[in-house]
Amino acid sequence: IINRKIFIISKKLLLICSFLCLVIIYLLSIYAGKAWSYNNPFVIIYAACIFCLFIDIDFNSKTINNLSKSSFTCYLIFDFVLDRLPIDNYANSSLCILLSNELFSSLYIFFISFCIYKIYFLLTSKTIHLFFKFFDNFNIIDI
Repeated sequence: IINRKIFIISKKLLLICSFLCLVIIYLLSIYAGKAWSYNNPFVIIYAACIFCLFIDIDFNSKTINNLSKSSFTCYLIFDFVLDRLPIDNYANSSLCILLSNELFSSLYIFFISFCIYKIYFLLTSKTIHLFFKFFDNFNIIDI
């Protein structure tokens, strides 16, 4: 029972911390310009809080597992795509508009990442299979 209470309290603290970081990022974007870069400590803390909120969830879904495979592609193209989105226009407006823009931008980036991953997977799956098949023919000699 005590572990469950600590778990609930820690999740609430993570939610509060992530919300405070989001508000600070919003305020910094209004008063200091671009505040969502990777080297901003509040962005790092926010990402860590969100990660900790979802780390204990066990997904046994083929759909979720299939979607999660494209997350590394998301990481690779995020900065490239984000620089081309007009976030400055939304950062200086209301918090609700900023949050909705962040949601739709994230979905857009994830959709592009998923498509790139699927193309990559289709192009490389047969190649990797042939690669391993080629090396299965060699005998490993123990000395």
